[in-house]
Parts: sequence; structure tokens; C-alpha cells
Amino acid sequence: MKKIIFKLFLFLAISFFVFLSYLLIFANGKADSYYLRFTTKKQSSLILGSSRAAQGIIPSVFNNSNFYFSKNIYNFSFTVNDSRYGKIYLDAIKKKIDTTQTNGLFILEVNPLSISTGLQNIDDNPDFFRENNNFLHCLKNMSSNPNFEYLYKFMPSPYARMVIYNILSKFEIKSDGWLEISIPMDSATCEFRKKIKFNKYLDYFSSNMFSQNRLNSLDVTIKYLMKYGKVVLVRLPVDTIMLKMEDTYMPTFNEKMIDISKINNVQYLDLTPMSKDVLTTDGNHLWKESAKLVSNVIKYKLEYN
Repeated sequence: MKKIIFKLFLFLAISFFVFLSYLLIFANGKADSYYLRFTTKKQSSLILGSSRAAQGIIPSVFNNSNFYFSKNIYNFSFTVNDSRYGKIYLDAIKKKIDTTQTNGLFILEVNPLSISTGLQNIDDNPDFFRENNNFLHCLKNMSSNPNFEYLYKFMPSPYARMVIYNILSKFEIKSDGWLEISIPMDSATCEFRKKIKFNKYLDYFSSNMFSQNRLNSLDVTIKYLMKYGKVVLVRLPVDTIMLKMEDTYMPTFNEKMIDISKINNVQYLDLTPMSKDVLTTDGNHLWKESAKLVSNVIKYKLEYN
């Protein structure tokens, strides 16, 4: 009986070791576009915002230079659905930030939808914000490697498919949190992706409205981060058609950002005048080479303005 119990224990132990090794190898930046951001240590400097920031602001541009902040900044951006400004995102930031440091750099990407809520939420009630039940709200630990809580509750793909995703994935979360997308950039393919994205955003704009509560949350987020370093707001360039759609949806957006930056005495960089000079993968997200250009522009403006 003892031998049977010992063999069973040994089998379970070996199985667990093999499974853990599998996760450590294949649960990486190609298996899931969020997971690695919850496996790194707490950070003293962060890039925050939507998927525009996740793909469009590259931490290594700041980290691998003589940039006078040189903070090893980390990209903790997600999507316009998951990381609009509000209590949920701020609580996640508080779990990720290293509060022992007070000389960090925080780049907050802003866009009209990041301060919007759904039309069905006519009272602009934060209790009905769309992210209230997502992973950022439910995940207790933002800095555990491996992060079993995320793997168990939120990993969208079956574990067995991780090998396939490691081979075929078109995206990869880098060690600094940047989401690199490697897809064909020929004009026909890009135009096809733009058409899909523009239609999707037309739906967004027709089903959303400005949220004073989200704008207030952005203000609270700025004030919180100012305790730990320099804060800058950035509006990234997009395709000119997307920009016109955004300006039609929220024509006073820039005024709101200028006002909130003045109130808090922080810098606001509106980079949309660069929209004619950059390439996007789908009208909304910067192509990785344009992301390098834009990241260098941000670095330059922070150094010399």
C-alpha cells in the first residue's frame, strides 16, 4: 500500500513539475497579449493607456539612451475596453507601482474613448463602467512570476495551444511591456484592415458619450502619480481619417486635455499633427517603425521642452 501511495505521489509530483516547466516555457509574450505584464516586478515608471499606447510607445527608446529620466519605464497599457481611465485602472496601477520611488516618469496616453462611457450609462455611473468585472478588477496580484491566478482565471487560450501560438503568433509582449505586432504592411492589406477598424470605431462613437466621471478619474490618476514622479499626457497620431472621426465625436477633447494639464501643471503633448507622417497597421495603431519615431519624438520633447 505504501509503495502504491509513494508511486502515486511521485507521479503527481513529476506531472506537476512537467506542467510547471511547460507553463514557464510557453506562457510567454506570444501566448497571450497581457500575461507578461502581470509577471514583472513593481515598476517606478509606467506607460499607461489603451492599445494605442501598448503598441505605439516603446519603453526601450527611453531605457536604452542617456535620457535624463532614464527610469526603465514599463508599458502597462491594455485596450480601450479594459483600461479606460477610472477606478479599476487606477487600482491596478496602484498594485503595479513601486511606491518606494519618487522620481519616476509616467506617460499617460489619452484619446476621446479613454474618457467615454456607453450611452446606456446615461447617468455616467461608475458602477456600470464596462471594465468593472474584467481582469484588471479581479486580479489581486499584478507582479507574480508565474502568475497562477491569471493563468487559471484569465488566460483566454487552452494551455495545449500555447506551443502553436508560440510558433504562429503575430504579436509578442516584450520584456518591457511593449506589444510588438508583426503583420504584412502592403497597401492593400492595410486598407482592408483600416476599413474594418473604421467601421468598428464608428460603432464605438455612435454608442459612447463623454464621461465627466472618467475625466475626473484621469485627474485623480494624474494627482496620484505626481507623488511618485513626472507625469505627461500624450495624444498619439493616428490615420487622418480616424482623427477626423474622433474630432467629430468629441471636438472639445484637446481643450479638455489642455485644461486638465494646466490644472495639474503637467505637460500635454498633442502629436496628432504627425498623423500625416506616420504609418498605422489599421488606422488606429502605429506600425512598429512609426512607433519608434513617435517614441523618440516624445523623448525629445521631454528632454528639451
